[in-house]
Amino acid sequence: MEIADYLGKNISELLIIKPYINWEFEYFIDEDILEPEVNYIFNGHGLIVNCDIQGCIRTFFLYLDDYGGAEQSLTEIQFSFTREQVLKYFRIAPDKSGDGFVDPILGEYGGHDRFHFSNRFVHIEYKPKKNEIKMITFMKDNIIS
Repeated sequence: MEIADYLGKNISELLIIKPYINWEFEYFIDEDILEPEVNYIFNGHGLIVNCDIQGCIRTFFLYLDDYGGAEQSLTEIQFSFTREQVLKYFRIAPDKSGDGFVDPILGEYGGHDRFHFSNRFVHIEYKPKKNEIKMITFMKDNIIS
């Protein structure tokens, strides 16, 4: 089962299976927003899991380099894919796409592609000025438009 298959399930279901049962994590509750949420950070494994306040998983963030770098076994999407390979892999056009840009305050961003499937979005962010994946995001399709 791929990690994205746990979207919509309670975080407790994920935390009792391998490899997550053996991973240390920290979490924080963000109550300063309209809908409070809980974020579980798996440092050393390149993974952040975003849940609603009841623990329902809404989003997975898989980082290639940050937070220790995600393990390839978490997804079928190869982190070594170029943007062209990502587009071939999904066999559909992205529903949203963009090129890299420089924000004067936040710095440089790479391009991105977002794909919509039956109950989820898959968002791929690329490294600035490189044709390499930086982050893969899986999210429930009812949390964004």
